[in-house]
Amino acid sequence: GARPRYMVPHAFDASEAVAHDGWSPLVLLVPLVLGLGEQVNPLYISQLRATLGMPQSLGIVGGRPGSSLYFVGHRGEGAMFYLDPHTVQRAEAAAAEPFPVASYHCEAVRHMPMAAMDPTVALGFYCRTEAEFDTLAEALEALSL
Repeated sequence: GARPRYMVPHAFDASEAVAHDGWSPLVLLVPLVLGLGEQVNPLYISQLRATLGMPQSLGIVGGRPGSSLYFVGHRGEGAMFYLDPHTVQRAEAAAAEPFPVASYHCEAVRHMPMAAMDPTVALGFYCRTEAEFDTLAEALEALSL
């Protein structure tokens, strides 16, 4: 079967926030409505999958009617993997030794069919350099979103 495709968020380094050659790192959120009903128009599903595979991708904020979710990857043409921001986990002390890494993991991989997504989404991208932004712009233009 198809291998899962996940985006990997970039670690933020505050030193990157300093402008270099007139460019500052950019977080770009692109709000979209991808259909008129309660589900994403099937014509947009392949483009959504493609955006998650872009190196600048931070994921997709969206969900299903009445429920907000954060989509971080997909498997083939069927399932979108997501995190539920409403899931509460116990806070851990940052100085704990050894640090309990389990507080950063879900107990189960959550997924849903792409066709069940609410059509109102926001695509997130992070461009550290102007060259990364130019590459992103070209890739998005090629998708004809």
